[in-house]
Amino acid sequence: MSRFWCVFVANILFCISQFGGAKISNPHYLLFVSSMTGLAYGVLFGVYPAIVSHAFGISGFSQNWGVMTLAAAIFGHIFNYIYGVIYDSHSKVLPDGARQCSMGLECYSTAYLVAFYASICSGFLTLVGVFLERYRRHQRLLTEEDDIPQLAA
Repeated sequence: MSRFWCVFVANILFCISQFGGAKISNPHYLLFVSSMTGLAYGVLFGVYPAIVSHAFGISGFSQNWGVMTLAAAIFGHIFNYIYGVIYDSHSKVLPDGARQCSMGLECYSTAYLVAFYASICSGFLTLVGVFLERYRRHQRLLTEEDDIPQLAA
């Protein structure tokens, strides 16, 4: 079974957590969002080293693993920025310069929906990876069968 299925499970967990973040209005239930997000990151960072070493080889593992972790940091900042822009667009500036949003769930639900749709796109790309890996494995098996000498009957 492909290791990409573990990444797909993490995508599902991300989708659940982000959708929950868009719908949960009681701050006491945001523990659910944080827990699901943490679990999803745990699954990803548990399986990614095996995927990276399998895909790129062990000789360049440290460099490739560094790029993988850097990508998470970069996209974390991008989504943080999106979250801030969405929150700021729903808030008003107080006389002391601080921003305040009194719209409740509407202050940030769009940001979670953006992350939800990004998770769906990531899940789609993961499924493409699963099927490409399966196709390549099938092609390799066919090639190996062609290399086996046939016995005359």
